[in-house]
Amino acid sequence: MLLDEMFFVGDEIVERIVADTSIFNELLAKLAQAHSIRDYGTVYQECTRHQLEFIRRDMERILKHSDRTMGNTAKLFETWRSNGASSPLEEVGKRA
Repeated sequence: MLLDEMFFVGDEIVERIVADTSIFNELLAKLAQAHSIRDYGTVYQECTRHQLEFIRRDMERILKHSDRTMGNTAKLFETWRSNGASSPLEEVGKRA
């Protein structure tokens, strides 16, 4: 389960880098084609819109991942409890 989470996070990081790079490349290509101040403003507005859309999708992925992680953590604690083992949180409480 931990290995799956590590692969998932690695994939998310790579996907984010690819998306950021493509948005930056799009900005540079459009800036190179712009011939006036108005064109520059339009380019920045379009790229800002793309970046905001990317951030929205990124936040949705983070929320889904957090939900999945919390579910897996709850299952792990339930497994510990059903096996009679104390959880790491209980051990910390005992030491305090």
